[in-house]
Amino acid sequence: MLSSKELGELSKTPAFHAEMKTIFFEAMNVGYATDAPKKQSILWLPNNQTIEYKRGQWRVVDTYHVTQLGPRSGGTTLIAYEETPIWMMQYFGEYEKEAIQCLKAALRTAYENKQFFGGRGPESFQCGEYVYTNSSPRNVWRNHNFGDRFNGEEEICDSRARLYGWHTYQGGGML
Repeated sequence: MLSSKELGELSKTPAFHAEMKTIFFEAMNVGYATDAPKKQSILWLPNNQTIEYKRGQWRVVDTYHVTQLGPRSGGTTLIAYEETPIWMMQYFGEYEKEAIQCLKAALRTAYENKQFFGGRGPESFQCGEYVYTNSSPRNVWRNHNFGDRFNGEEEICDSRARLYGWHTYQGGGML
């Protein structure tokens, strides 16, 4: 186990950031966007689904919360190294059930191609009659280093511009 000082020095290296990004995509490629992610619940956290991925000293925990009261959901994706939080993303919004497959397909497209668009799907994605869009107020992901701060909003509409859902998101390195 590294000391705080040693981990601090390691976390400043390009190799560490490259590995963190690799771990993110590995975890997301077996997570929520897949057909059968391994979900569990944290007993003391109401109405949650948690998907965990581990490799070596890395752990990625994606926890989201749903309610029976409406379509809203929210969650966090946390990357830790030696049990120290290193990176986090938060997301919140709502999607109608018929748009979920489009959402998952958009996310899979970005993750499988190892393209970082704020940890979500690509800027634009067509899935049947649905159109997924992902925007950032400053296009922060265009020249993004994986540990940098980011934020944005995604949405799914049909060809007549009817909104089927949205999420806002933000995050970055905790270094």
